[in-house]
Amino acid sequence: MKNKKLSSMDVVNEVDVLLSNAVLEPEGWFDYYEDVAIRKATAFNDDDWLAIKNLWPVKDDAWQMKFAGLLGGVNYELAIPILEEMVIKGSTGVVSEALNSLNNMDGDDYFFIPKNEMAEQLQHLYKTEQHTIKKQTIASLLSRIK
Repeated sequence: MKNKKLSSMDVVNEVDVLLSNAVLEPEGWFDYYEDVAIRKATAFNDDDWLAIKNLWPVKDDAWQMKFAGLLGGVNYELAIPILEEMVIKGSTGVVSEALNSLNNMDGDDYFFIPKNEMAEQLQHLYKTEQHTIKKQTIASLLSRIK
């Protein structure tokens, strides 16, 4: 029997279900569900990215936080606009996860540099953040702006 290729929305729905059902425990989430979700999300086509871009704002904070973490492991070019939007519009936990994903987007062929438009938001977050590790993440991102 041939493998049935999943339609575009099937992949988005599978990622949605994974994010909805996974318990938000860092070790459990990152050890299994995030790996599976990342594998599925790397198969997203343009329609999937559009669907997921419209889906994330209506989901609860726990889902959004897991989604922000997932975005750090997929197509940077397509994930960055969503992560930047999360930094501006998300709750405190979502912003923190989005910043972590953006900060960790570096490799042999890519290094995330925030746009100048993000500078004001990052400076505000830096001034108001009390947690040392999060403050260091924000400082790292600010230092990349030319």
